[in-house]
Amino acid sequence: MLDMENIKNNLSAVLHKPLDIRLENRPVRNPAKGEVLLSMRSVGICGTDIEVWHSGNAGGFGILPTVMGHEGSGVICAIGEGVTNVKVGDRVALMGGDSCEKCDLCKDGKFNLCSEWGSNFPWDFLARYAIHTRAEQCFKLADHVSFDEGALAEPLAVATRTCTRAGITVGDNVLVCGAGSVGLLCMMVSKAMGAATVCVTDINQSKLDLAKKLGANFTVLATGSSSDVKNKVTDAIGCMPDRSVECSAAEASVRAAILSTKSGGTVTLVGLSNNEMTLPIVNAATREVDILGVLAYTRKDYASAVSLMATGRVNVKPLITHTFKLEDTLKAYELVKNQEDGVVKTIIRCNDFE
Repeated sequence: MLDMENIKNNLSAVLHKPLDIRLENRPVRNPAKGEVLLSMRSVGICGTDIEVWHSGNAGGFGILPTVMGHEGSGVICAIGEGVTNVKVGDRVALMGGDSCEKCDLCKDGKFNLCSEWGSNFPWDFLARYAIHTRAEQCFKLADHVSFDEGALAEPLAVATRTCTRAGITVGDNVLVCGAGSVGLLCMMVSKAMGAATVCVTDINQSKLDLAKKLGANFTVLATGSSSDVKNKVTDAIGCMPDRSVECSAAEASVRAAILSTKSGGTVTLVGLSNNEMTLPIVNAATREVDILGVLAYTRKDYASAVSLMATGRVNVKPLITHTFKLEDTLKAYELVKNQEDGVVKTIIRCNDFE
């Protein structure tokens, strides 16, 4: 086991109450059975982190005070009893969530739908050292994949899950609504899955410019009514898309996705906000447009995400626009909250590394 006496500094970003993140030195313990101890390297910030920071409510994902951060990569520095899939020194991407492993959903591989998964989701990675309670949810990174890229395995797994659920396949025309980090990743995964064309919409032209650089065939500035956006999309592609992926969570954008999708196609919702929306459901029903939901990812999706990075089929590097040291966590959170032009994905580096 690791000599804990030699670990004197476990600086951690701890949320105590809304808007109250404190940098504290937290104790480090040896991993128990099935666990691993990690020297954390890179942790990404997403919109959910900002929501938790502002509300102090992790939606059942933890009890305050809690260490923040759930998009992480690191190095295994100790393993608990029975751990065989990783060894000390392995570079890994970290999948969160802690399902029961016993219910029918878990037995069917749908860990993300387990009733215990959400209530046990860890916000534990934004620290020098972290325990992962499920060693099997540590995925080895290829030598050429950086720690910063490894931290993006989590949002990439969301995109992989979304595009798989949407049924995107070779030759499809795909609409992606919203050019945030998940939307851009959905565009890239769609292309990797063989989509013939991908059209991306957003209300921010600079985000659309980046989408074009990253491989979008068409981009549409989402101004005007939902019907106006639908007309712009069909004019750009030359037809109605087979599959639409909605990443913005904006009601007008969800309406546009439904109206734009061809009869018999699918609309997959990954961006979620309001519990209720006014949508053209009869339009969807009478044209047999299926509306699907997505919740996070499964272990298979996570493994696929890591593989997509390793093989180069998806290059996440251009999405990483800002990096901060752990000591500057508040500055990083403020930057992401303000959503200034040019901010796509922000990474906090928890330890010094090459």
